[in-house]
Amino acid sequence: IVFVRFFLIGATMSISLGLYLFSTLFSPHTKSRGFRLRRNWAKLGCRILGIKNKFDGVAITAPAIYAVNHRSLVDPMIIAPHIDAFVVSKAEVESYPVLGYGAALTGIVFVKREDKSSRSATIQAMYEILERGDNVMIFPEGTTNLQQLTKIYKLGSFRVAADLGIPVVPVVLEYRDNKDLWNIDHVLPQFAKQFGVWRTHTKMHIGPPFLGSDPEKLMTEVKEYTDKTLVEMHEGWSTMGFYERDDEV
Repeated sequence: IVFVRFFLIGATMSISLGLYLFSTLFSPHTKSRGFRLRRNWAKLGCRILGIKNKFDGVAITAPAIYAVNHRSLVDPMIIAPHIDAFVVSKAEVESYPVLGYGAALTGIVFVKREDKSSRSATIQAMYEILERGDNVMIFPEGTTNLQQLTKIYKLGSFRVAADLGIPVVPVVLEYRDNKDLWNIDHVLPQFAKQFGVWRTHTKMHIGPPFLGSDPEKLMTEVKEYTDKTLVEMHEGWSTMGFYERDDEV
């Protein structure tokens, strides 16, 4: 089942992108078409991987920063059908065959993080996206998390939100089982561990918008809401066994 799923993910991604590029001969690429491509493929990808997601909440109509807790590299696939937002990613992804080109077409903005100015480049990209009226999605923990509650959040995105008067919307995503914790360094063994069973159960919740002129307070409010919702999600549902410290992995 693992090899079949891995093959189907790559094959459907390539076919979807190829058909889309062919369609641009008759209808030019647009932002909305790119998001629709991402939504449709993400729905298909979730079916291939056996992901059964219980979703609630509503994305707001105004431009916003969507702040998501981070469990797995497939988090964006689960989120994509519900939220159209640009994601700032490291420039190396752009060089990946098929994936890089498809990402660029469907709302990924690449920045060179190895540069000394990488942080400012990321922030500048966020300003540009939000000021033209589009959404941004961030993972403020900066990396996948093995603990029950969120790690320390990075402040930069909340400074942007406070400066522009843009709401931050918490998005809480959780997996039910211990196999879904991203605790193997290499992608293929992790993929096999996570998707070597027939079904993967997840929950996703879009919270209310948070506004504020104080970035630290804004960050604290969003983080506390996310942690509270994670605890509520776990009750009577989760079979997770969490790590007390990251160095236990």
